[in-house]
Amino acid sequence: MKRQAKVISGYHAVKEALCSGVPLHAIYIDKDKKGHRAEIIKRAARELNVKVVEVPKKKLDELTEGAHQGFVALISEIRFLNLRELLEKIPPNEPPLLVMLDGITDVGNAGSILRTMDAVGAHGLIIQQRHSPYFGEGLAKTSAGAVWYVPVARVKNLNRTIEELKEMGFWVVATVASGGQSVFKFDGNIPMVLILGSEDEGVRKSILEKADFKITIPQRGKVDSLNVSVAAGIILYHIARSRGWL
Repeated sequence: MKRQAKVISGYHAVKEALCSGVPLHAIYIDKDKKGHRAEIIKRAARELNVKVVEVPKKKLDELTEGAHQGFVALISEIRFLNLRELLEKIPPNEPPLLVMLDGITDVGNAGSILRTMDAVGAHGLIIQQRHSPYFGEGLAKTSAGAVWYVPVARVKNLNRTIEELKEMGFWVVATVASGGQSVFKFDGNIPMVLILGSEDEGVRKSILEKADFKITIPQRGKVDSLNVSVAAGIILYHIARSRGWL
């Protein structure tokens, strides 16, 4: 099988990648792999906020053509920030505009959202450690290189991150397919985190309960909702214009 992503394989190679700070998207471990080595890799990954997925040996064989010793790491195209590092990059004279992805794993959608974020001047993207798109060559292409310019923070828990942001004065704005305030009547000139949900499930209920605002894009057609990346473009451009950025 042709490799779909850049990988590091073998216990020592994966361990060294973790220790040396190579930007990793995820580590795959043979689900039958037990013992001291597996625990060392899992512990090191937890400390560095790198997700670990236990998979059948067949999956590792496909990624590495068989030579892996039960350990494979997927290399990310970027180094993820923590939340504090992301906030430090926001210009002090502008109200923060962050975007959070809840359950969006499609590389094409994520890349398009990043491209729009760069175009309007949004300050950063927040993704969860699990259920996130692979930040590799494919996303770099779909974002037209925006992935290199828009800071990306990867966090363990979105709900907890939202609570931290609210304590810092951020307003939480969640997108909903219907029933929310029209985006065109929403004043986006506030420090905010805009939350976009997956097309199938939308923003999760636990996150919607924390939202200060719920916004909707008015539609005249018969289709229930717009593609999430198109919706993101409409909303982000409206916010940028309301701020006088464009």
